[in-house]
Amino acid sequence: MTKEQYIKVRANLDFKLRYAWLIGHVLGDVLLVALPFALLWNRELTWQWDWTTAGLSLLGASSLAIFYFRAFSMMHEAVHGLLATKRRYNDWGGLFYGAVCFLPFEQWREIHLLHHQWAGNIEKDPVRKLVLVFKQPPTPMRGFLSAMWRSWFPILALLQNYVFWYESLTRFWKKRSLASFLGLAVPLLAWGTVFVLAGPKLCAFVIVPSILLYLALVEVVNFPHHMDLPQYEGDVKLTLWEQYKIARSCFYPKAFERFVLLNFNYHTEHHLYPTLPWYRLEELSLRLRHELHGYNFSVGHAWIRRNRSKPLADVCLSTSEDDSSTRKAA
Repeated sequence: MTKEQYIKVRANLDFKLRYAWLIGHVLGDVLLVALPFALLWNRELTWQWDWTTAGLSLLGASSLAIFYFRAFSMMHEAVHGLLATKRRYNDWGGLFYGAVCFLPFEQWREIHLLHHQWAGNIEKDPVRKLVLVFKQPPTPMRGFLSAMWRSWFPILALLQNYVFWYESLTRFWKKRSLASFLGLAVPLLAWGTVFVLAGPKLCAFVIVPSILLYLALVEVVNFPHHMDLPQYEGDVKLTLWEQYKIARSCFYPKAFERFVLLNFNYHTEHHLYPTLPWYRLEELSLRLRHELHGYNFSVGHAWIRRNRSKPLADVCLSTSEDDSSTRKAA
């Protein structure tokens, strides 16, 4: 995509915020949080196995996992100032939704904006730091990570959160501002309160499974967005109209994209136009698929299924383009 093409497409996009979408999203979140309580209302949780309770608990955990991912997507929107027109409302919304998905909003915002600034650069992009582990000589840790990768246990999502918190703590010690302190403190206080109030049985039946399901969703949905695509080092910095080279969109059933992912799967579109609200990305995707040469995408979980059997080092360090099995027209 040339700069002229980029500007031409941008001129036809609607960047105006629609608060009806935000209100609808909040109502959806209320239903997702209320569902586990409705399912388990007046049902005594015991340590003895009960198929009915187990099934209801799994449904409740799944509902919360969806809520966490939607919170992650909304925190991401807040980073780009897309929840409201005033920054302070984006800050409050980002702080709340960041706490839900256990991420420090103020620091994550800085990390994510650096990710856009240095997209594809594995040395300068803090989100891609995990890749650098596999550029070193093999270690037992690399073997362990590959084993977890093949088993579908969401170890990479856990490690990504570790990277986020490590980077956040580093930034906090440098700045020590009130905003950065709140970013760290609010998720810790919120989740500490949840675990204390929920008690051991509810945590074991619902809370912990919901966290694992959320992490699995993060790993399956988010990791194909930048892996197995061109990587850069040094001071290489791509312009906005070049970032389609290092991003991949993944297509799922529309209801899943809109309600669960909030169109976060349209990642090529987001990297090209990061200030476009999430509810406009689907429309942009239809245009880019027909006009943009070199548009990377995968249908369903094709990419993640194909790469689960490979050594993780090969997946992280590969710079190949999508093959024909994932480049069919959607």
